[in-house]
Amino acid sequence: FSVLFACGTLCLFAERSDTVLQVNGVQRPVVILDAGHGGEDGGAVAPDGTPEKDINLSICEMIALYFDWFGVDYVTVREKDELIGDHSLPTVRERKVSDIRKRMSLVEQTPGAVLLSIHQNIFISSKYSGTQVFYAENAPGSMELAETIQRSVVSALQPDNERKVKPTEGTVFLLDEATKTSVMVECGFLSNERELSKLKTPEYRTQISFFIVSGVCEYINN
Repeated sequence: FSVLFACGTLCLFAERSDTVLQVNGVQRPVVILDAGHGGEDGGAVAPDGTPEKDINLSICEMIALYFDWFGVDYVTVREKDELIGDHSLPTVRERKVSDIRKRMSLVEQTPGAVLLSIHQNIFISSKYSGTQVFYAENAPGSMELAETIQRSVVSALQPDNERKVKPTEGTVFLLDEATKTSVMVECGFLSNERELSKLKTPEYRTQISFFIVSGVCEYINN
């Protein structure tokens, strides 16, 4: 809890400028809390039909509560089951491209932005499990943030998880084009029956949200 209380303590020294929240004259990070997919883009789908988009949103809702509690500045990308791009475009592909570009624009136009994108993993084999954090290779601070989140989740919740943080290496537009600190947390594998059953419970989503936030706070404080 000490990391999180320290994060909350930052608020005691915060002052508003005209455009950004500052701490002792230094711009504070603003977390762009991105629940991956949404609306007609369900993301990965578990064998039992559970769509990734719903788990992503639920975890982000819990993360937002913790951010409120501990005084972390944030902006939510979506708060309901929808894409955020131009809905008038004629094809699903065009609407998805519009959505991802709007998310990118939100990150790039927010002073002090730090992108935290929440997703779920899936694979053809059901044996794989565990959280893994990916980072924007060319954006400063991204690897460090990924490492603090991975360490927080693994040490407290997944002691057998040996996964390492990785750059996206051209596979995720939102991170590959990032100029600001950006990470994507793949919270678990929908293709693993045991991990899926945990991700579908509010209790586990609350736990993993807490330790993601703990990692974010450690990064911010450092």
